[in-house]
Amino acid sequence: MPFTAPGDVVLAQLATRRRGDVKAAWSRGGLLAEYAEDCNLARIVWRSCAREIPIVERCPVRVLISGISVAFPPGTFLQASAAAESILVEEVLSGTGDRRPALDLFAGLGTFASSL
Repeated sequence: MPFTAPGDVVLAQLATRRRGDVKAAWSRGGLLAEYAEDCNLARIVWRSCAREIPIVERCPVRVLISGISVAFPPGTFLQASAAAESILVEEVLSGTGDRRPALDLFAGLGTFASSL
């Protein structure tokens, strides 16, 4: 089953337990993969203060932006709702009109650029 929405589980939630809990789960090889399979999760990500590391990735996580399937890397964000995203895209389109080319300086996943 393809995933079209973010599916990360942040293991930092486990940090409230003893540190060994995460290490033991990780070192047993397969325990987190089994958990991801049982819960039908696309990916489990370890979040540290410096970066986010995929631990288990059962399938690529993708989102649809303006009808285009786009990879969704760990740590990426989307607008709070589809309605909020639509409003922002409408504002960008009304501001650019038919002027081309246009440059999206904050491209991210391409929410605005893909609508142009």
